[in-house]
Amino acid sequence: MHRPFRTTHTWVALILFVVAIVAGCATPPLPNPAGESITISFITRRSRLEYHQQLAAAFHTEHPTITVEVIDLQQLHAAWGDHRTIASAEYSRRLVERADVVPIGSYYEGVNLYDGIRLNLLTDLQPLLDQDATSLRDLFIPQTLAAFGWQDGLYGLPWFFQVPLMVYNPQLFDTAGRPYPAEHWTWDDFLAVAQHFSNLSAKQFGFLDIESGPALMPFALVTQNKAEVIRAADRLPELNLDDPAIIQALEWYLDLSKVHQVTQPVSAHTGMTDAICQGQVALWHLDILFNPTIRSDPDDPCVSGTAATWPQGDLAAPPMLVHGFGISAGTSQPQAAWQWLTFVSRRQSDPQFLEWSALQVDLDKDSLAAERRITQQAVDTIRATVAAAVPRQLEYDALQPVLKALPQAYDDPTALRQTIQELAAAPAPTTAPAPIAVATPAPPTSVAQTTIGFVPPTRFGRVEDITAYEALAAEFRKQNPDIQVEVRTFPDFMTADAIAKQADVFLGTERVAFESVAANHYRTLVLDLQPLIDADPTFAAADLPQVRFTYPPGSSAAGIAGVPVSFDSMGMLYNQEQFATAGAPTPAPDWTWNDFGLTMGSLTAGAGDAKQYGYVSSGDALDLELFLAGRGITLPEQRLGDPNQASSNHYAQESELRAALAWWFAFQQDGPMAPVALPRPELLEQRRGAMWADFLGDVGRSANPLYLRAQAEGWELGFAPMPQGAAAAVALRWNIAYIAAQTQAREASWRWVRFLSDHPVGTLAPARQSLLRAEAFPSQVGAEMQQVYLQALDAYAQGGTAISHETLGSPFLQTILQAVREGSAVDLAIDQALQNP
Repeated sequence: MHRPFRTTHTWVALILFVVAIVAGCATPPLPNPAGESITISFITRRSRLEYHQQLAAAFHTEHPTITVEVIDLQQLHAAWGDHRTIASAEYSRRLVERADVVPIGSYYEGVNLYDGIRLNLLTDLQPLLDQDATSLRDLFIPQTLAAFGWQDGLYGLPWFFQVPLMVYNPQLFDTAGRPYPAEHWTWDDFLAVAQHFSNLSAKQFGFLDIESGPALMPFALVTQNKAEVIRAADRLPELNLDDPAIIQALEWYLDLSKVHQVTQPVSAHTGMTDAICQGQVALWHLDILFNPTIRSDPDDPCVSGTAATWPQGDLAAPPMLVHGFGISAGTSQPQAAWQWLTFVSRRQSDPQFLEWSALQVDLDKDSLAAERRITQQAVDTIRATVAAAVPRQLEYDALQPVLKALPQAYDDPTALRQTIQELAAAPAPTTAPAPIAVATPAPPTSVAQTTIGFVPPTRFGRVEDITAYEALAAEFRKQNPDIQVEVRTFPDFMTADAIAKQADVFLGTERVAFESVAANHYRTLVLDLQPLIDADPTFAAADLPQVRFTYPPGSSAAGIAGVPVSFDSMGMLYNQEQFATAGAPTPAPDWTWNDFGLTMGSLTAGAGDAKQYGYVSSGDALDLELFLAGRGITLPEQRLGDPNQASSNHYAQESELRAALAWWFAFQQDGPMAPVALPRPELLEQRRGAMWADFLGDVGRSANPLYLRAQAEGWELGFAPMPQGAAAAVALRWNIAYIAAQTQAREASWRWVRFLSDHPVGTLAPARQSLLRAEAFPSQVGAEMQQVYLQALDAYAQGGTAISHETLGSPFLQTILQAVREGSAVDLAIDQALQNP
C-alpha cells in the first residue's frame, strides 16, 4: 500500500516578531468634515455579543459620528432556520449582505474565505493596511495575518487561531516501557505507537481524534503531504482537485480505523474524553480551543495528558487555521468600517474567552498558563507549534465539502472520490461578480413621541435573552418612528404581577397577572383588550387560537386579557445519524407509545458506561405526564391553573396509574431507556441517547449547551410529535402579550402588541395560524418542526389535555422520580407520593 507520509527530518522555522502594545491604544479619528452621522453594522458570536457592544459604545465615544450596530450571529441563524443546510457560498453571501464588518470563519461561523475571495464578497484590505501609520500589522502573530492573504491582497484581520496538538498519556508509556514521542517524530512513528497500544476489543485505543468536528487533523495530513490544494485561475483561487496527494492523505486518515484499527471512526466518537480520563487512550489529537485533558488543576480528574510536538510528514510544519473579521465588498462606508475593524482588532483578548488571540502580545504573556488553566508544558508546546505552523485558512475553507464527507466514507469507500468528482463537475466562475450591497439600516432620525417599556418572556422569573427582541424593537421603530420600545430586563427574580407594575407591555403565560386586594378578592393588573380589538378592524382575531386564560378566584374580569403571540411545544427530538446507523425508521407523525417502545429497543446498543440508549427521559417528568395523559389518567394533585380542584385522599385511577408507571419504568431496568439516576445532560451531550423529549423552542436558545454543542459538531437533529395515546395530550408554553393596566400609552402599546403578533422570533411557533401554515415557516424551522407545532395546536384546539406548567412538571411525578432516583422500588415510590399528593 502506498504510504503518503515518509520519514523526514526537515523542520520549518518561522521568525516571530514580538511587539509590545498597550491594550486599547487609540486610533486616529476618521475625517468627517461634514459631521454626518454614519451607521455601520457588525456581526459577532453571541458569546462575545456583550463584549463587542461595550467596545461599540467606547468606539462611538471616540468617534461620535459613527454608530456601530452589533448583530448577533446566532440570531441570524435562528431567522434562517437550519443554517447548516445552507450552501457555504449562500451562507457567506447572506452575511456580507447583512453587515459592513463580518466574521471570517469555517463551519458556519463566518464568511468562508475561499468563497469570499472567489465571489468578491470581501474587500481587499491591503491598500488600507499599507496606508496605516500605527504599525497595525506588527501586532499580530505573522502567520495569522498571512492566513487571510491571496496573491497581493489581504481579506481580513485575524481574531484567533487554531493549531493541532498531539497529546499522550505518559503513564501508559511508562507502564509499557516505551519512550515518549520524540521532538522530530514522523507519522510512521505515530502509527507504530498507536498500533502498540491498541486493543479495541478491550476498549484500549492507540489514538483518538476527539475534536473531529473541524476535521483539523485530516486537513493537517493533507497539508503535510504537500498537497497543492489551491491554484490560481485568472487571479482567483481554485480548488485543485487533480492533486492525488489530497485523497491519499485523507484515505490514510480513514485507514487508521478501517485498516490499522488503532481508533474508532470519526462518527463513533462519543464520550471519548471519558475514555482518555480513564487511561484507555495512548495518543489523541486536541483542538486547543477545548483543552480538558491538559488542565493544570490538580483536582481535575482529566490531568493525564502531556502535549507533544506535531508529527512530521513530507512537510514538517502543521497547519494553522485563523478566524477573524473582514469588510463586505458591498459596504458604502469602507473607511468607517476599517476604522471600526482596526479598533476591535487591537484589543487584547479577555481571558474569559476560549479563543486563542492572534495578537503576539497575548501569546507571549507570562500569565498565559494560569489564564488558560493549562500546564506550562502545554503552553510551551503550543508556542513551538505556532512557530513551526504554516497558515492554511484559504486551503481549509476550499476543502470543506471534501472534509465533510469523511464520516460517510467509513461505510462507503467511494464517498470521498464521488464528492471530489461532483465538485470538479461544478462550473467555476472565471471572473469575480459585482459586490453585494450591504443593507445597513439607518438609525431613526426623528425623536420618538412615546416610549413604552417591554419585558420579553421570562423563564424561572428571569429574562433569558433579549437580543432578538431588541432587533424586533428596532424594526418596529423604523416602521413606527414616533414610538420607542425599551426592552427591559431585571437582575433578580420577578413575578408576573411585579412585571405588570413596571412595564407597559410584557409577554407572559396563560396566568393573568393580578394582586390580592382583600380576602378572596383580586384585581387584574392587565387591560381588557376587547375595546382595542373592536376599534381595530384590521386586526385578524379569528386567526389566533382561543387560549384558555386563567383568572384568579374572585376576579370579575371578562373580555380578552391578552393576545397570543407565539407558543412552544414539547416534541420528540432524535439524532438522525444514530437512526441511520441502527437502520431504524424515523418516527411517523401518528406513531404511538407502543411504536415508541419498539423504536427505543432498536436504537439501544452496548453496555456499561458506553451503552447507547434509545431514549433519555425528561428530568422534569413532562414526558411521563404526557404518556399518562394519553392514557386518560388524571394525576392526584391540585393542578396548576385549576385552583378550585380540591385534593382528595381517594384516587379512583390508582390501578391504571400503577400499571402505566410499571410499563414506563420497566424500560429503565437495564433496558432501552436511560435510568433516571443517570445525568440527562451528560448522556445527551455524549450522544448516548438517540431520542429525547424537549420543547422545540429550546433548540434556538443560546444558553442551552446541548444544542450549542450539536450546532458546533454538526449533529443532524430530527423532530417528531410526541407519541400518541388513546386521548389527545400536548405540552405547551404560551407567550401571550399583555398590556399593563397602569400604562399611560394604550394606543402605542397596542401597536406594539399587534407587531409582536405578526413577528414571532427564533424557533418558536407563531400563534397566528396563517403564519404557522405559511410556506415561509418551514424554510425557517424545517418541515418536521412545523408538523410538530401544527399537531400540537390541533390537539389543543380539539380540547385535548393541555399541560402548561409555568416552570417544572408535575410535583407528584417528580416525587416519584426522585424516590426512584434514590433507589426506591417503583411501587414504594408511588405509595409515598399518594400519601402526599
